[in-house]
Amino acid sequence: MTTEEYLSTIDALVVQPFPEVTYVDPSGEGGLGHHVRELQVSRDFWDDDNGQAWVEAEADLRTCLDDLAARLTARWGSAYVVDLGPYLSTGCEGELVPEPLDYLSQQVVTMQVWPLPDSGRWLALAIGQADKELPLILSVTLAEIGMGEAETIDASVGLDFARDPADAVRVATTFWSSVNRRDFLTGTGSGFAASAFITPVTRWLVTPADETADHRGGKQVGQADLDELRDAADDSRRWDSKYGGGNWKANSVTTCLTERAAPLLQGSFTDSVGRELFSVTSELARLGGWTAFDVGEHDAAQRHFIQALRLARAGGDVQLGCYVLTTMAMQSLMRGFASEAVDMAQGAYERAKGQAVPRVLAFTKLIESRAHARCQDPRAASRALTASEDLLGQADERAGDEPHWIDFYRHSRLSADAAEIFRDLKNPQDGPRLEQASRRHGPWRVHPLCRHAPRDRRNGPPPGPRSGPWTRARQPVRGHPRPRPVKPGQGLCPGVQRGPRPLAARAGRPRLRAAHPQGT
Repeated sequence: MTTEEYLSTIDALVVQPFPEVTYVDPSGEGGLGHHVRELQVSRDFWDDDNGQAWVEAEADLRTCLDDLAARLTARWGSAYVVDLGPYLSTGCEGELVPEPLDYLSQQVVTMQVWPLPDSGRWLALAIGQADKELPLILSVTLAEIGMGEAETIDASVGLDFARDPADAVRVATTFWSSVNRRDFLTGTGSGFAASAFITPVTRWLVTPADETADHRGGKQVGQADLDELRDAADDSRRWDSKYGGGNWKANSVTTCLTERAAPLLQGSFTDSVGRELFSVTSELARLGGWTAFDVGEHDAAQRHFIQALRLARAGGDVQLGCYVLTTMAMQSLMRGFASEAVDMAQGAYERAKGQAVPRVLAFTKLIESRAHARCQDPRAASRALTASEDLLGQADERAGDEPHWIDFYRHSRLSADAAEIFRDLKNPQDGPRLEQASRRHGPWRVHPLCRHAPRDRRNGPPPGPRSGPWTRARQPVRGHPRPRPVKPGQGLCPGVQRGPRPLAARAGRPRLRAAHPQGT
């Protein structure tokens, strides 16, 4: 059948009265207050040993569903995405689930729902399968509005850090299906709460990686599925970097999580594929968190980050977990909980040390430094910033084995954040000077000996050795003296006596070691 024929079936269904008794016929089933119609049924999969026939059938039905959804959205506006997992769990526990949700939850993972204007009804499209050998079914459901308590959002949705991987998938998918609902922000509480991070952080620090990641369920997940999610994450990251979290492309992350990632998490996959699947989904969830953060939805952002941390643990990806926990520390810092942010950043660093690459650890130390600055602790801020500088230098020497999601952290970012650290320590005059130098000379690398260089460098960077971290890759700027060797212990600038007071000794301000430009 064509899309137009399916729409004709839907139009006829919308005006039908509901039956007074339950019925089942070749086209579907119905009962008091609902109809379910099968629009398209695939072949069965008893002899589909390699899963290829299932993949092709699912793709055909998905295309048909997307076409129909586009037409219905043009009529009635955007659909809600409803996760049927909680209804299935409720039914398995022996509790009563109203129809048609009981019937649908035994076959369908998620469905798209449109409230029909001025009718007191809702209409849903979904793809379901009763068992892995049975046909896939594209169905349309019409029912009376009145899901009652089953539709009410749990105030704690998305805040749980489940111990069991299967429960973790259920918690995450339930949250993703709820977060785009109009009543989410009003129905879940008052906003960000630093205390909500206590359990997730504790459980991740105790066990940052699950032992196995394989799963036996529905669709067989393959490399093409992982590539699709990874491309979606890359696209969202680029758009977020260019336009900020409020753009339409970044806002599509939650839709991708609900409609693409959630069904895959409930599919079948090996341990290696599962680890990749959990990791890339964690990455998407973290991006969803920053999207919400950028538009001021801090409650939703916090829940995205918690689920991202849990999925990183499910994937056994310790350095991604370190990065997500650092992001959580940064949110705590931005919401005014600097002391808690210090603890989280330090915990992330200590747990991932030896397993994460230097650039990831460097970013963790940067956020720790910013948190110390908010706490008005210049010595601790200086120590953490120095560690970040040193790790960033190590990262430049061994670039190539780093995850793509950390490639934003460069010397220019270090300089920008250092300016904010100076500001928070009530020492703002050094911040603009550092930023101006960064813009003038490009990314900077800090040398550990340069602790006594003068503050006024109008004549350009001080001379240094001809090789090593002091040498610029490009030609010297006109007016700058050519580098010359210096011996250990000598002053780094000509005409300057050794031993001037370092920046840290001046009015208790933190010492940011003088920077020297590195070739771009």
